[in-house]
Amino acid sequence: MEIGLLLHRDLGMRMNKHLQKLGLLFFVAFIVSSCSGEEDKKLQKAANWIEGHFSANPPNNNWVLKDVSVDGGEIVISVKIPNSRQVRHFSGVKKISQMRVARAICPRNRALDNILGKKGGKLSIELWGKNKLLTRSKCRGLAGF
Repeated sequence: MEIGLLLHRDLGMRMNKHLQKLGLLFFVAFIVSSCSGEEDKKLQKAANWIEGHFSANPPNNNWVLKDVSVDGGEIVISVKIPNSRQVRHFSGVKKISQMRVARAICPRNRALDNILGKKGGKLSIELWGKNKLLTRSKCRGLAGF
């Protein structure tokens, strides 16, 4: 009888430890998800600002903002080059030159820094032809980028 009681008590103590670990795991997951939610809100606010900025200041006067999205902690700006002659010319230059053109139209503004804060965020720009991705480049030059 004593062995059965000891086994029962030992099993109860082990279950209690597992439940404590499980509770701690849920707590950590909750904290991480709430931090991630705040970051997503900040990135979405920055994406909205970028959308307005590109509407008021279109790159190359005839390039069109296709989309601004938040994807996995990164803001992705997609710009369409509607002129087929420009697309052919752009496709014919070296990849490094394509990336330089993409970086040149990255938004550089203190308002964006203020939205994202000191930590900043990731920002990429994509240049598209008719239905084809021509290049994708990381933006540089802003605090945190």
